[in-house]
Amino acid sequence: LGKLGGAAFSIDGFSCGFDGFIGIDVTRKFGINRGASSVAIDGKGVMIGWQQTPPMTGEKFTREGLRTVMSDAIDEIVTHRKDQGLETKNICLLRDGVFYEDLTVLRDIEQEFGVTICAIEIRKSGAFRLALRNNGQYSAGMNGMAFWSDEENRGWVQATKARYDNKLEKDAGSANLFQVHVRRGQVPMKELLHDMFWLTNLHVGTNMQLGVPAPIHYADRIAEHDRLGVLNHPDGFSKRLDFI
Repeated sequence: LGKLGGAAFSIDGFSCGFDGFIGIDVTRKFGINRGASSVAIDGKGVMIGWQQTPPMTGEKFTREGLRTVMSDAIDEIVTHRKDQGLETKNICLLRDGVFYEDLTVLRDIEQEFGVTICAIEIRKSGAFRLALRNNGQYSAGMNGMAFWSDEENRGWVQATKARYDNKLEKDAGSANLFQVHVRRGQVPMKELLHDMFWLTNLHVGTNMQLGVPAPIHYADRIAEHDRLGVLNHPDGFSKRLDFI
């Protein structure tokens, strides 16, 4: 079902009130940096689709490139929600890694579509670890645990629990944690981390739990498939999810 562009289930109970999520990433192919196709997911966590993006200069989208990606994705979200009789007011833009882009272009897009855009960095690197201390003993944290700083607009989420080897009776693999940094917009960190965690539970192809929010996971998959030269580029916005 997922490969056909649908989802067998959705997530209810998001806290931040976003009407749609857009994930973007960067890949390098044949010495050229290319922006991975954006992935639009609606406010219930249901996949909508993606589109190919043009070559870039360095590690960042050009103003025009980011405008194209965002405009096409938001247009699909608006159309998708309008068909359900719903308005689109709040969009969450997730960047895999650091925003090197000039985010002032988002103001023009907000005016064009009448929406508010919150820009958030999702960082997987940094060897983050979360542990519990009890009477001087340390144990691995559980999936869903988080801590944050409202002053720095930054937090960390443990997406999965440490893998345990029953035969050896010890941990056999580290848990997956990621950092969330709000670069643009106003959103309560506690509610944001709640939503980012539940987006790690959304994989329309299987019941697997992702190590990062779904829009970032899909953008990363698209970037990797593009780098390997096995991605069928769409003409415009595509709802085919063969890359899953």
